[in-house]
Amino acid sequence: MHIADLYNWLDSKKSFVRSFPPRTVNSLYFDSPNFFSASSNMAGDTNRSKFRIRWYGDQIDFNMLEDTTLNFEIKRKKNNISSKKIFPFLNHKIKKKFKSNNYYLRSRVSSFLKDWNYFEFDYLRETIFVKYGRNYFENIINRQIRITIDESISYKSVIEGSNYNLISMDYVMAEIKFPNSCKELTSNLLMNFPFRQTRFSKYLSCMSKLHNNPY
Repeated sequence: MHIADLYNWLDSKKSFVRSFPPRTVNSLYFDSPNFFSASSNMAGDTNRSKFRIRWYGDQIDFNMLEDTTLNFEIKRKKNNISSKKIFPFLNHKIKKKFKSNNYYLRSRVSSFLKDWNYFEFDYLRETIFVKYGRNYFENIINRQIRITIDESISYKSVIEGSNYNLISMDYVMAEIKFPNSCKELTSNLLMNFPFRQTRFSKYLSCMSKLHNNPY
């Protein structure tokens, strides 16, 4: 996908407008020691989840995030319906402890999971860090139909013993988001969409590249 062609298509449709200023998105993904989340998502299980901590801005050093809002997110897919739960993560008291104790991050994630009965994930650890620039658009007829465009995507492994250098990806990703009630309208809007539509996950793509597994 060429980024210029994508924006030209948006301009030609005249039905999407920018809904939010562009910003940098940072995601720290978590998984079990045997990568159960990655495995179930790659297999396309009908009931699967992904777990991440997300924040916005150019700062990627955790020790410099005192004035940054972090959220823990559980992204779940059941059959073809996706949902996401968001939990504000840090306050000033927690930040001090977090800076002096790396394992506090995992314990907080564990407490969120127990609160929501994700007992099969009793121990998660950091796996992948992903960073990209995101642009936001919404439909002028129905604001529940949204398009996000992600570019300048880079990632690195954060598993202990890994090479911590960021690796750049050479593609752009567009994602169409809509409630099930808007499925017909969305299909009409995308009738002449000139690019290949496919299932895709940044987390799984990064994991497959790092571990030389097909995705």
